[in-house]
Amino acid sequence: MPDLSHRPTRYALALTSLVSLAAIGTAHYDVRFGVDPTVASAESQNVDLQGKVDQLERKLHQTQAQLDAAKATNAKATQDATAVAHALATGQLVVASGSRASCASYADQESAERAFLVDRVGLAALDGDHDGRACEQLKSSAPPQVVKVLEPAAPPQEPSPPAPPARPTAPSKAELLASGHHFGLMDATLEDYDAVEASLAWDTTIHGYFAGWDIPFDADRISSTWGRGEIPMVTWESRPLADTETTPQSDYSLENIIGGNFDAYLTTYAQQVKALGLPMIIRFDQEMNGDWYRWSEVGAPVGNQPGDYI
Repeated sequence: MPDLSHRPTRYALALTSLVSLAAIGTAHYDVRFGVDPTVASAESQNVDLQGKVDQLERKLHQTQAQLDAAKATNAKATQDATAVAHALATGQLVVASGSRASCASYADQESAERAFLVDRVGLAALDGDHDGRACEQLKSSAPPQVVKVLEPAAPPQEPSPPAPPARPTAPSKAELLASGHHFGLMDATLEDYDAVEASLAWDTTIHGYFAGWDIPFDADRISSTWGRGEIPMVTWESRPLADTETTPQSDYSLENIIGGNFDAYLTTYAQQVKALGLPMIIRFDQEMNGDWYRWSEVGAPVGNQPGDYI
């Protein structure tokens, strides 16, 4: 037979176990994920409070600045009042109540201002425009300030044109003709000219170069040649030399020259030669009796007629 003496103890243990299991089964576990609303609210309040603190600090700084300005104004007023009191004590300023309420009673604006600072109420009439200053219409006794009046700047001067080069000395035409024989060279470049001349036993007296009818008179070249002690000789060809690609040769036919197409150019050229006033040799349309230049009367490709060259 089973032992029944231990049954009460076993029943108590079983009951205790059941109660424990029931407690475990009914426990509440609060597990949350994400931001805690309570913490977030507290942080938001902290941000608001910090903003209010910053605003109060700014107001405090503004108030301090206004206070400093007021102190400075008060110090200036105290200084002025002290100066007036000193003037009164030393006899420099005498104010009779009510007797000097007119600006006409003061010699200058400074004395009226000092009196007004002492008795603003009794001498209120001195401040007719209520701007805080007395008798501004009176002449000041302070020495006038010297104001330097600036003279208007002179307009910029146009630079003077460079002085023309000195005119070289040259003999007259009569002297040149009377001098007898001459010897010259035609240059490709000035360096070549000097090199050839240095190799010869004679010094040149005539310096030649070419020019076409498409360029104006070169006065500088004539002057520089005379500056070297040489007579300039221009081989003057009635054709274009600088612009040979685009200008038809037929434009410079003898017929067009005779017809007056180049009269303006020739007149200007002659006037410039005369204005320069230096002798020169013009070698015009050389070798006209051949058939290889366009101004030739025989065989020229532009249809010249006998007598046209002359």
